[in-house]
Amino acid sequence: MSRTARAFEFDAVLDENASQDNVYSLVAPYVASVVRDGFNATVMAYGQTGSGKTHTMMGSSAAPGVIPRAIDALYALIEQSPETTFMLDVSFVELYNENFFDLLHPDGPEAAAASGDKIAVREAADKSTFLAVRDASGRWAGKLRTPVASREQLLQLLHDGMARRRVMSTLMNSSSSRSHALFSIYVESSGPAGARAATLHLVDLAGAESIKASGVTGVHAKEATSINKSLSALGDVLAHLSTARRTSSSAPYRNSPLTFFLRDSLGGSAKTLLIATVRQELACGPQTKSVLVWAARARQICNKPVVHAQGAGDSRIRALEAQLARNNARAAERISQLEALLASRPDPDASFNMSFTASLDELEAEKQREAAEREALEAKLAFLINAHNDERAAQDARVASLEAKLSATASDLKTSEQRTAEALANLEAVTASLNINKAEAEDHAAKIQALTRQWCDHSRLAQKESASLKARLKREHKKRRAAEAAAAAAAASNDTLAAELATLRGQLSEANAQVSSAFGQISRLLVSANKAQASKDSRIAELEALNARLEAQLSSKDVPSSTPARPRYPLAEVN
Repeated sequence: MSRTARAFEFDAVLDENASQDNVYSLVAPYVASVVRDGFNATVMAYGQTGSGKTHTMMGSSAAPGVIPRAIDALYALIEQSPETTFMLDVSFVELYNENFFDLLHPDGPEAAAASGDKIAVREAADKSTFLAVRDASGRWAGKLRTPVASREQLLQLLHDGMARRRVMSTLMNSSSSRSHALFSIYVESSGPAGARAATLHLVDLAGAESIKASGVTGVHAKEATSINKSLSALGDVLAHLSTARRTSSSAPYRNSPLTFFLRDSLGGSAKTLLIATVRQELACGPQTKSVLVWAARARQICNKPVVHAQGAGDSRIRALEAQLARNNARAAERISQLEALLASRPDPDASFNMSFTASLDELEAEKQREAAEREALEAKLAFLINAHNDERAAQDARVASLEAKLSATASDLKTSEQRTAEALANLEAVTASLNINKAEAEDHAAKIQALTRQWCDHSRLAQKESASLKARLKREHKKRRAAEAAAAAAAASNDTLAAELATLRGQLSEANAQVSSAFGQISRLLVSANKAQASKDSRIAELEALNARLEAQLSSKDVPSSTPARPRYPLAEVN
């Protein structure tokens, strides 16, 4: 069976010997654009199950992957910008069976879902998308974001979330991810370049897999179906955007929560890098080709990155204050629960002591988390207040400048009003001096109306004449085209006749040459004939002379009588 080779073009190709350093060197510019320039950026890993996506994105303690390196790079870049204030938030979710789950929830994603909290993708007024939490009562509790105070805290949140991610062993992969993981870092900055808010999405997509090849059944088969469904929706968006003359406004983003959340990364205003991973086994050839086709389509999409500026308004400050209040209320509720537990057992026994001690340990851990979160929120609140004050000061300066301009404008306006009053007075004086009565004005109006009607009549007549001239011109053009066609035909006929005339002239020339040759031959024959006639006449004369001499000789001789006389014959004419 013959196989046709197909070439694919990518920005870089790394083989199995490439290191994590080699991979991250391609990612680094995208991370820098978030901190330095305020661009949104996305780094996404896609490939067949077991091809190394999670290894590329997470790595190991000895060889960290893209996400840990990006965190280190973020804080290194922040340290290089002392004149700018930065605040970071993070969200870490998995898309499992087409539903988002919070991997950073203290009680785990399943417990959060069991409590009634639901995460959904919402659309902001500027058409951007974000993750929001809706509680059991159906009220939206705000954006799903956790404040971050340090590099160490951010790395710890990453590892905590990875520990809660759903994985299992299949025939194709001993540690197969059963969900898509989306680790998002939200960077807000305020500095000489202004206030900016950018997002870095680091996405580890679950691997596309064949249910038959992976050997999964039951609930795991449902997981595989859900994974393939969301990847298919992502492929549909890529296929749509990679087709010429198609825009992002008609792309099927809403077919999956994954594509809806990543809308800005696919044909939007973000900078996006796709890392496609493949396996070496020959048996994986069809899947490898599918991944390469998928990646080639993604490469054809043209995003339009823009800098995301923001203003630190009162609403954002109030939102942070509300979040602080919710955290304080949650801590107070937990303390009340422990106090109630203590009051219910005045004579604690050993088992109760153990339970109470565990509760105290849990409370202490939660207090530490609350303290870290409160510290981050307070720092962020201070950051926003300072930025808001700076913005308020800038606005006050602009207001002062505008007030100065307004004062100058008011003075100019007063001068203009005075000039206008003078002009009106002059106009009234001129009107009075003209003394045009109403009858004359009406007469002028009637004349104007008559002239207007006359002009309209002339205009209609001109339109008719124009239409007639256009029709006539069209006919003349038609005749002209016919004449041009006839002239072209005549020219062609003339060319034919000229060719025939040239041929006849050639033939006539040949005939004249033949006639001239014949006349030459005739002349030569006549000369020969004349010469022959002259020779003949000369010969006859000679013969006649000879005959005369002979007769004379005969007559002078004596001939005997007995001898009969010889008859005389006339001399025959010599021919």
